[in-house]
Amino acid sequence: MYRTNENYLCGGIEDKDLASQIFVAYERGITLYGIPLSEHYEPIESRYYLDSILHDVQGAAEEIFFNPPEYLTPMYLTLNLCRVLYYMKEGKISSKRGGRRMGSKKCASKVPAIG
Repeated sequence: MYRTNENYLCGGIEDKDLASQIFVAYERGITLYGIPLSEHYEPIESRYYLDSILHDVQGAAEEIFFNPPEYLTPMYLTLNLCRVLYYMKEGKISSKRGGRRMGSKKCASKVPAIG
C-alpha cells in the first residue's frame, strides 16, 4: 500500500526514542556524507527531546533496585539518569559518559562514585 499511495502514513506505533535520537543527531551529529541535517530540516523543539528522555528513564529506580531487565544493567540505567539530570539542570546534551562525568562531580557528596 505505501508504494502505491504517496500520502500513506504508517500509524499505530509510537517510537518515543526517535525524538531524542534525531535531536542528538541534529544538535551534535557529524555529517559524514552529504548535507547536514540543519540544512534540510528545522530544529526539533526541546520539549520533544525532554519528553523522550524522560520516557526513557521512567521507572528507572524500580528497575535498578528491584527488577532490572535482562538487556539493561543498573549501571546503564544510572548513567541514563545522570544524562537526563545534566540536560534538565544545565541544558547540555550528552552521552552516558558525559552524564557520568557530571554525575560524579555534582552528586559526589550524595552517592558513591559512579562507574
